[in-house]
Amino acid sequence: MKNIKDFAKELSLDVKTIEKLTRDNFNYYHFTIPKRNGEKRLITAPKGKLKVIQKWILVNYLERYAIAECATAFIKGEHGIRVNAEAHLNNKYILEFDLKDFFPNIKFWAVRDLFLRMNLTRKISLLFAKLCTYNKRLPQGAITSPYISNLICYDLDLELLELCNNYDITYTRYADDLTFSSNSLYLLFSLMKEISDIIRSHGFKINYEKTKILYPSAKQTITGITINNGTIKADKKLKRMIRTKLYYGVKNNNITELTKLIGYIAYVNSIESDYKLRLYDYFSSLLQKFSKEDSWGLLKILNK
Repeated sequence: MKNIKDFAKELSLDVKTIEKLTRDNFNYYHFTIPKRNGEKRLITAPKGKLKVIQKWILVNYLERYAIAECATAFIKGEHGIRVNAEAHLNNKYILEFDLKDFFPNIKFWAVRDLFLRMNLTRKISLLFAKLCTYNKRLPQGAITSPYISNLICYDLDLELLELCNNYDITYTRYADDLTFSSNSLYLLFSLMKEISDIIRSHGFKINYEKTKILYPSAKQTITGITINNGTIKADKKLKRMIRTKLYYGVKNNNITELTKLIGYIAYVNSIESDYKLRLYDYFSSLLQKFSKEDSWGLLKILNK
């Protein structure tokens, strides 16, 4: 496949349609989702044909290339958040870095160069880069963006891994969250500048407000999972919210946003494997307390 004509033939589309998708900003829709800190995150998601094309590029090219072993986000069949946290269970001290504006900071030329390294022609590399970027940046919300970001971070990850292996430090990266852990607080402090220099040398910006050291005497949370005392736990606020919704839902015979609630329950259970069983007992006690029947079918879901 050498040019846009070959690509159009591969996808059974005409050249004009593909050309339009590379320059028409109306091929994306925009919305916001809340961040943990209360701010809003802009999502730029592809529409229709562009979404299909991005999926084709992902499956036929991007996913054929391996990412670094320390990269834990956006991997099929793996619970990345849990894997990311578990890697640091046996270390006392944790150092966390956050990459500022992670997806938008990955520019068009970096995406083009990524495709060039896949031995694609210059014309196809330019075409794929145009189809996978928005306003010359990697959009958060595109199907291809997560895997592209992992591949572009490959050299960064390898350099940080090499540094950490020399000092027996554990390193993982979950998207824009970089986590380092060790039983030596001195080591983590002494390497902060070198780690920062490596991150910046690869073109990324550090959000220094989120750079922090977590001590074993305090709550240690990695990507929303608490890992104190050698065990992993889901966020207490989330579990409290679930119990509160169930309590008032049963009391008032109206559990609102049931689908979303079931999703939260599944998420917590993926971290704490006995969570559904514990919640089953709690929900059963509520039904008995308020003399209600399980008209929502939750007992069956919790007992799976």
